[in-house]
Amino acid sequence: MKAFILCYYGGLESIDGLTDFYTSVFGNRTPPNDYLHKAKQRFVEHGRPDPMYTVAKRQQQALQMLIDKEQRHTKVYIAFKHSAPQIDSVVREAMADGATAYDIFPMTPFHSRGGGEYYANRVRKSLKANDLSDQPVNLLTGWYDEPTFVKLMTERVKEAITWLPKDVQINSALLFSVHSQPGTEEHNASFIKQYEQLSQEIAAAVGMSEYVCSYRSAGPPPQVWLGPDNKEVAEELIKTGKQGIIAIELLSVTENIEAITEVQQDIQDICHEHNVSFVTIDFLNDQFKFMHMLYNWYIKQI
Repeated sequence: MKAFILCYYGGLESIDGLTDFYTSVFGNRTPPNDYLHKAKQRFVEHGRPDPMYTVAKRQQQALQMLIDKEQRHTKVYIAFKHSAPQIDSVVREAMADGATAYDIFPMTPFHSRGGGEYYANRVRKSLKANDLSDQPVNLLTGWYDEPTFVKLMTERVKEAITWLPKDVQINSALLFSVHSQPGTEEHNASFIKQYEQLSQEIAAAVGMSEYVCSYRSAGPPPQVWLGPDNKEVAEELIKTGKQGIIAIELLSVTENIEAITEVQQDIQDICHEHNVSFVTIDFLNDQFKFMHMLYNWYIKQI
């Protein structure tokens, strides 16, 4: 049996797990109380269970159904980087289920050192600890240029543009964003190339020449992070006279509180302050076409 592991940054089954989640994010150091209070408020104000967790479960179920139709003797698992279930426990579960091979599938479109490679290395380490280093671990990542994925994202952006008043559309800009990556541009050259290629393809497909690539969630100095920051870019676009901003997150295709806060709420607040129209796109989540696209891409890789 093969284990097909979908990998995510972190999702909360219950708000009771919030402190443990952010403690893991902070390198196993408990965050300050005011930070935890603000973080809890974001989840409370959302008014629904954490979408990263609930949508991930639906994505798992959808992909399992597609795989079972082909009788491929593969079981789909979920693993989070900073919350349960984490890689080590998922590997133990898969071992108990009889897994003898592992396909690692980060649920973000771009290949990155801190993403896919981290998950694959954790699986290898877990297998080694159980004297199973000979079992194959296959990292499957980088579906940003899959034509169907580009088409689905383009459809989302077209819907957002159409929502704006027509007189605003002609003086609007696309503001693309992804979670920032630690290190210099040279260190992240491959990631940047993937990100800029996808942004350019979407902008061209919707017929908009005004677009900017930005980053969010950069960590504090002295660590170097990729920029520019999406909030600063939004301010600059408004200063140039833009009447509308279409905010598009390209790394988080699964809904999550962090992306909602930093892409939707933060940029929307800036736009409202300056009386500028704002719209963002829907997440792909467990959309039927998206699940089929991921399944078909997975089958091509294996």
